[in-house]
Amino acid sequence: MIDPRFLLSTALSALGALTLSACAQVSPAGAADAPAVLVQPTDASRHALSTAVARMLGVPSVAVAQDALLQTSLMVIEKNRPRGADGIQLSGRDYDQPEQFRLIKSGNSCVLVKLRTGARQVLLDTQCAFESPY
Repeated sequence: MIDPRFLLSTALSALGALTLSACAQVSPAGAADAPAVLVQPTDASRHALSTAVARMLGVPSVAVAQDALLQTSLMVIEKNRPRGADGIQLSGRDYDQPEQFRLIKSGNSCVLVKLRTGARQVLLDTQCAFESPY
């Protein structure tokens, strides 16, 4: 005879796995989140991107290139190096590494991920599509 507790435990495990799989948004590659690129960027989506990057870096503003995240899901932001009055970069060692961000499509949302920390920011007013693997 099968122990009813075993049957209940097995049924609950199966139900939990089914619930988790139903909640995940699956990309063409089979992952819950997948690398993405921007589609038809607008002033609003560019503003959302620069605001998200600035917020994640803890700075008031960030200059982001107009073609950022259009061809690839990876974006690298380097620290603005101080310059003298003549425009020449001031000397001195700087050990800060550039920050890397990846755009992912998570369900219907475009999400910017700071790779070093894993911090995530949903980009409002933004359209993206799965990045081509080629």
